[in-house]
Amino acid sequence: MKIGLLEKNKQPGICIIQNSTAILLPEAFKYFRKQLAAPSLPFHIFSHPPFFIEHFRKVKKTVLEILALAEKEPKNPAFTIPLSKARLKAPIPRPGSIYCLARNYTDHILEFQEKVMEQDKMVPPVFMKPQTCVTGPGGPVILPKVGRQIDWEAELAVVIGKKAKYVAPEKALNHVFGYTCMMDISERGLKIRKRTEDRGRDKFFDWLNGKWMDTFAPQGPWIVTREEIKDPQALDITLSVNGVEKQNANTGQMIFSVAEIIAYLSQIVTLMPGDIISTGTPSGVGAPQGTFLKDGDTVDMSIEQIGSLKVKVKGEKV
Repeated sequence: MKIGLLEKNKQPGICIIQNSTAILLPEAFKYFRKQLAAPSLPFHIFSHPPFFIEHFRKVKKTVLEILALAEKEPKNPAFTIPLSKARLKAPIPRPGSIYCLARNYTDHILEFQEKVMEQDKMVPPVFMKPQTCVTGPGGPVILPKVGRQIDWEAELAVVIGKKAKYVAPEKALNHVFGYTCMMDISERGLKIRKRTEDRGRDKFFDWLNGKWMDTFAPQGPWIVTREEIKDPQALDITLSVNGVEKQNANTGQMIFSVAEIIAYLSQIVTLMPGDIISTGTPSGVGAPQGTFLKDGDTVDMSIEQIGSLKVKVKGEKV
């Protein structure tokens, strides 16, 4: 099942993507309400993605009923919109937490001429992004006025569907709701203040702060639920800038698998429904070649079995 979010009459609504059509669940629920076996649901269940994800197991039967009824009226404008006319938003515009992995592909480590350690001698290097990083299909990705070296990173993002704490790797995927595309946009040369002297950790904090800027986590175009992706470690992932391919890899090249990442994080924090984990990027980013994003660029990433996420890049208006 492909689950997206779009806006109609300035109100967000969860939709199901089928072929070239978006089925709007709030409108379809109202339209078919008298025909549904269990029509009593919280009013915001189809407008609040984290709540929908948390209660998906309870509402799934009703969603399937709606889809079966909608098949009989495939182009009814009361609850459908052609995908070509749908302005999709990020599927979870305000996730509770966004966890990201650095250096999770060997080739990406090597392209920065850094040392690759054996897996048993390292832990997944995790950092976080704030909610204000999130933007959806189309973007835009805003180049901030303090930005100098804005880089791209294509990543598989995991959406948590069930609370996870102290989870074993072999059970970790049971806590996944689904998967989506995410770009970890990065400012590689951030240094806002002039310094007479760099302290030992200044370089690290500049790197970390360079991940936090507004619109630096494009996501979408939708979430593909877990049952449709049998193996998250067997997905081709690509990214192009202005039509020129920059990244081409497979998620099987990850150092730490999705299951291992979830298990590790769950030892530290409680993962909640709607949380997002972005699993790191393969080689092919711009920094090693000294190539960075500029105003007017188009960045397009795709992940096998999920779809494509395209964003426009714009300079910040000040």
